[in-house]
Amino acid sequence: MRTAKSSTVPRIGIGERPNSTSRGSAAPFGNMTPNDPGFELTPTAAFVREAALLVSEQSTYNISRATIIIGRYVAWAEHTRGLPLAARLMFDPQVIDLYVRDAIESKRLAKSSVAEYRAVLRRGSEMLLPRDLANQIQPIPAPALLAPYSADEVDAFQPWMLGQRTNILQRKAIALTCLGLGCGLRAGEINRLRRVHVIDDGGIIVTVPDADTLREVPMSRRWEPAFRRLIEPLAPDDHVFGAAHRTEKANAISEFVQDSNGLFKPSSYRMRSTWIVGRLAAQVDLPTLLQAAGLSRLEKLADFLPYLPQPTEATFATLRSEVKL
Repeated sequence: MRTAKSSTVPRIGIGERPNSTSRGSAAPFGNMTPNDPGFELTPTAAFVREAALLVSEQSTYNISRATIIIGRYVAWAEHTRGLPLAARLMFDPQVIDLYVRDAIESKRLAKSSVAEYRAVLRRGSEMLLPRDLANQIQPIPAPALLAPYSADEVDAFQPWMLGQRTNILQRKAIALTCLGLGCGLRAGEINRLRRVHVIDDGGIIVTVPDADTLREVPMSRRWEPAFRRLIEPLAPDDHVFGAAHRTEKANAISEFVQDSNGLFKPSSYRMRSTWIVGRLAAQVDLPTLLQAAGLSRLEKLADFLPYLPQPTEATFATLRSEVKL
């Protein structure tokens, strides 16, 4: 895969088009193609294009529709689930099922479109995961994408943070760990966060700008010391993750994780799961947790129930308690 040689080379991402377009063009990026001089695809867009070409050549779906469906799916898998650009992970059938379920629950996908989306993605799975490899590849079980990190796995974050080969990679690792495990932030929220959104008045509180409102999340005490050192030199408008002055790339978190040192490759989604399950285990009241986690419906917490202690006779007895509202 080629890389950009200068800042003048256009780089086309998912959903972006060059200035030159043609209404009747069949190419997924307007009149330009990867063979044209000066054309560059981002790694994510290249991955989507290759998958869409393959699906369109081996099915009745045209490349434009396949690109839209696969592009939305890959964006979700990267930014929400924290998966790397690896076909064996991206097109695992159980990951596809998780996407469809999540898209329906969040009303991003109409039920009338479910069959088409599942067919295109499953076709991609069939093409990119050939039958002769099926026995060698263990599908990722759905719970594995939701599973919180164990105590030992959480302990592994400390050496991972400090073991990065450059200062900027170390700063990224610290920001991702503290905001993911310490506040349960999503990858996109970590990517957009600036110093002005952080208050430190005896305890760190992160203000997360949502679409309609602002929500405040206190950081777990374990991660506060490292995070304080990280933000100490920053100006109010500086980014917390990565370089202080940078362009916000949508896949900045997943690209960093892939480039980070060591075999340990953290998942921003599992970090968020760890934080949510920890708050549930600590019996944080549900309205407070929903607000801090940026969740709109109680049903969203159902996925995390398998990771909580199961009911006992003692917990069952608490149902008899009278509570004044």
